[in-house]
Amino acid sequence: MCIRDRSYGIENDFVTRYIWHGLNYNHWIIHQPTLWLTYNDFTIYSWASFTQHEFDNNVINNEIDLAVQYSKQLNIICLETSLTYIYALQDNAAATTEAYLKLSCGLFETELYSDVTVDVMENLGSFSGSVGFNKQLFENDELSLSTGLCIGWANNKFNKNYIGLSENVNLFNYSMLYVESTYNIFDNIYIKPHIEYCYLFSPVFKSISGNSLTNFGITAGVEF
Repeated sequence: MCIRDRSYGIENDFVTRYIWHGLNYNHWIIHQPTLWLTYNDFTIYSWASFTQHEFDNNVINNEIDLAVQYSKQLNIICLETSLTYIYALQDNAAATTEAYLKLSCGLFETELYSDVTVDVMENLGSFSGSVGFNKQLFENDELSLSTGLCIGWANNKFNKNYIGLSENVNLFNYSMLYVESTYNIFDNIYIKPHIEYCYLFSPVFKSISGNSLTNFGITAGVEF
């Protein structure tokens, strides 16, 4: 859905996994805060991920992102684009910048979308994206329930840059199913319990993360 409003807020998402494009970055106790400011079609936001404890002995991946996003409704099509600067806090980890484009439309109260992300700095030419849908199942003034499903892909350059391997088949790497509920405690304060299940198609991704990944989380936030 395109953003066409004025708002600002802050939230913190406590999750059990940091799953990024089908890759298991970290597992156990992770918090991911977001701070944003929206004015009409533009949003400036900062997102971060901090791993407190790691269960699988992975390298701890802490990062801070700064982004500018533009959203516009064009008849039945919603266009969303953004530019994100990603600063990794690990030693010897290079910062990079990603450009993002998403096209979506509403059909039978369901959002259908396709998006693509391209690295434009450190890992130039790394493409990834997804196609999927989001569906609002229930909504009233206090409570809502939504779900969605997507299938994600990445090109060989992405695989080589981020996992050190390249495979010939670069169509689909994973599928992701989520269920999320939003409970409005007060007018501006909310919590969002959520669960994501990620099934991996790619043999390379399976060799790193296993056949599937499950994340449990709860978000607490305030928006004005």
